[in-house]
Amino acid sequence: MLPLPKSVRVAISSFVLLILVLLAGGWGKAGGLKTHRQGSGTPLLPIRLVYGGEFCARTSYYWYGNQMSTTTDHALELIWRYENGIETTPWSPYVSSGGGGTGGGGGGAPMAQGKAAGLVPSGGTSTGTTGTTGTTGTTGTTGTTGTTGTTGSTGGCGGYTYTKGTTSYYALADQPSGGPSVNIGSNPSGNNWTVIGIDGVQQLCYNMTPGTNVAIEWHTTGPLVGGSFTFHIITISTEYGSNDGSTWTSCWSSTTDTRYPITVGKQLCAAPSVDSRLAYANADTIPSDPNKSATNLNFFPNIYRGGSFVGNMAPTNGQGDQSGTARVQIYPGLGANAMTNYAMVIASMLHSGDPTYADGDMPVGTYCPSTTDPNLPGPSGPTSAINVTWATKWAINPNNPPGNSGNYTVDPVAMTTLLGRNSTNQGSAIGDYASFVLTSVYDASYVNQSGQTAYSTMAMTPPTAGQGICLAAAYEAAYTQNNTSLFHWLLNGVFPTTGLAFPYTDAVPRLWLITGQGVN
Repeated sequence: MLPLPKSVRVAISSFVLLILVLLAGGWGKAGGLKTHRQGSGTPLLPIRLVYGGEFCARTSYYWYGNQMSTTTDHALELIWRYENGIETTPWSPYVSSGGGGTGGGGGGAPMAQGKAAGLVPSGGTSTGTTGTTGTTGTTGTTGTTGTTGTTGSTGGCGGYTYTKGTTSYYALADQPSGGPSVNIGSNPSGNNWTVIGIDGVQQLCYNMTPGTNVAIEWHTTGPLVGGSFTFHIITISTEYGSNDGSTWTSCWSSTTDTRYPITVGKQLCAAPSVDSRLAYANADTIPSDPNKSATNLNFFPNIYRGGSFVGNMAPTNGQGDQSGTARVQIYPGLGANAMTNYAMVIASMLHSGDPTYADGDMPVGTYCPSTTDPNLPGPSGPTSAINVTWATKWAINPNNPPGNSGNYTVDPVAMTTLLGRNSTNQGSAIGDYASFVLTSVYDASYVNQSGQTAYSTMAMTPPTAGQGICLAAAYEAAYTQNNTSLFHWLLNGVFPTTGLAFPYTDAVPRLWLITGQGVN
């Protein structure tokens, strides 16, 4: 058997190196954040999870009956990206359109929603196709099963004056047995897809090239639950030969299937609001009590307009609304330092509207309290979800404009724009889920043992996110200074949904917890 040409050996070795690098990653601590080092090396081959969000309806594509079919369902969308080189700042799916200047909110688009790369593969099967006989070559043999999906040797391209090799990467997700389904969410068109037999089933695969993304939809009709599926990277390597440099003959081709087990967890949360108003009554007391001192209000269990609210209501709103500045405090109930093992964490709440007199697009930041915050939640008392008020809120002080300092008490992990009534911009529309990513990932440089600069992909989630997540207007300071009124309601878990249809039947605030473990 002839040895593989150098170009093919390099392509296959690069992919195997990626897997070995990812397997070498470990957990550490940097800058007070939980970090996941996803390996090092230059260049990287980073096909990795970069974004996520929940949607009431999302279209996905699959192969059935020898044709492409579609379905539109309630979905958790997870986006994998083939990074175009080393990226030292988080990738963002949107181009920012500005923030809050004079007069308030602007049309700020979401910041990078976090990315987590290189989930540890479980190994996979690898089958090389039989190579054709070259002029002086021999017939290729079928590849053997590889623990990390490496391909067996195949026939060479001997006898040709010119040879070349190509390597293509395709992504797909396995249909799990029971529970939600999983399909490709990116529209397969042109030359960006193919159909490959995986475990005896014809599967629709999406072509991954540098700078491209593929959306995977974890979907069902009605309420969405957690579960597991397998994300595949299919590597197709082909060797060509030519005697004239223009007419090429395929000598052999091999297919490698590397499998990444993915687990989706769903953690229900309490999510009360706090606001800065002072009142001479409890939130549910009418009329005011003349014998009561002016205090901040507790809104548990508040159900008006959904129960939770965020933004700013200026005294000049003209409707007598004295809500002031409002935030949502999400209590996951996971405890301190509970975010270590997740590749991505996404908070989700149903966006239930905004008032006509405070309508507009509003960027909302995802913040987390520090480990020393005196008001970190406990099971009871004034800082619990049941009793919290503005006076006992977490010490979140959003910078204006928001930055990327890594201090998540002042700069957001990510931003999501809640859209106004008639908005046509990118963001979370009224009546759909609003998603807030808690994981920030980028390629960080370091000096290796040889004294050279290398890179690792770091997935970071604030260590207190398991205890508390704060949603606040990203331009809160500008709104209060400029008397800007922008205010949005979100559905709380105490909102009565009896007799209502989807999505109200699945609208309790939740975290989606994505890991790469738990599947054979």
